[in-house]
Amino acid sequence: MSLPTPDPALRAAIAADGYALLAGPRLEAVATAAAWRELAGDWRHLEVDRYMADGGRYRLRRYGRFFYRPASGELKRLPHATVFQARYINNFAGGIDRDFAPLREATFVNPFLLALIGFDFACFEVAKPEMLADPWEVWIHQIRIEATGESQVKPAPEGIHHDGHDFIAMHFMGRENVAGGGSFLYDNDKKLLQTHMLARPLDTIYANDHCVMHAVDPIRPVDSALPAWRDMLIIDFDHKPALQDPA
Repeated sequence: MSLPTPDPALRAAIAADGYALLAGPRLEAVATAAAWRELAGDWRHLEVDRYMADGGRYRLRRYGRFFYRPASGELKRLPHATVFQARYINNFAGGIDRDFAPLREATFVNPFLLALIGFDFACFEVAKPEMLADPWEVWIHQIRIEATGESQVKPAPEGIHHDGHDFIAMHFMGRENVAGGGSFLYDNDKKLLQTHMLARPLDTIYANDHCVMHAVDPIRPVDSALPAWRDMLIIDFDHKPALQDPA
């Protein structure tokens, strides 16, 4: 499966400003493909995040990693591992090893996901051309935030934050019966740069995590008698020259 080449203007915007927005219809050519439907169905099979500092059970997720060499397009599954973020990066759930449920087996070979990884990376400019021949570690996070009754919950309980990666692609997958959930982008002095509501499947925020911080408004049910949820696919890229080839 192939995706359209990233718009040069999108790539230039990320390089200049540290972030850019991509409307979901830009990828609508694949939105009805079987692989897309199969991937979207994964959000029905996530498991509760057991590492919420507030004791909440409103965040569900799965997680996996890939070895990626951009110059050749080489993309290989990495063994399951825990997730660690330093406390200065994640003041809500950092400082510990978190063992999230792994991606489902079918997800690791999903053609749309694999193509999306390459498309996302192509949206970013690296500092030196030789970095394209180096290994990169790709983190995949499937996340659902649920709200029930009269509750209001935070998709990003850590507030305004970095994720601790080089590049981030934040893909909106869907929402149901939800009010709130607006996205906010800030510079490193926490000056607001952009406010945006992700609303259509595959609406995306691209960010250079060294330059830009982000946050998300709380969500709540529109109708307290019905289920309410917001789904995101987060793809992170880290330059890791010493990363061992899993082959």
